[in-house]
Amino acid sequence: MKTLEKRQKQSLLEMRNLEELEDLQEKNRGKEGVDYLKLLEAAKSKEKELEEEEDARMARELLQGSSKAGNLDSTSPKPTKPVIKRKNEQKERFAGIKLVKKSSEAPKTGLGLIAGYESDSEAE
Repeated sequence: MKTLEKRQKQSLLEMRNLEELEDLQEKNRGKEGVDYLKLLEAAKSKEKELEEEEDARMARELLQGSSKAGNLDSTSPKPTKPVIKRKNEQKERFAGIKLVKKSSEAPKTGLGLIAGYESDSEAE
């Protein structure tokens, strides 16, 4: 009888230990999930670094171009202007937008509409 009770206590202990182990494993699985905010922040910081590097490179090119321009003879061709990436990006961003020119005559609004009418007494 004592051995049976001893076995029962051991099996209960084992079951509790297994439950605790499963709980710990489940918690760890939850921590393995992807943190999308951190990924987004990392992507933004990387993009910002790339922009800064591009700006620095363009500044170096402009400085080198201006220093070379002073040393060039009049017979040598003029240095070409560097392509500005931001203008191209703006063109792409606003590609679907159509510009509408205003007419030279401004539309009448407010008091301008009233001033255009004649009174009834003048019309007779």
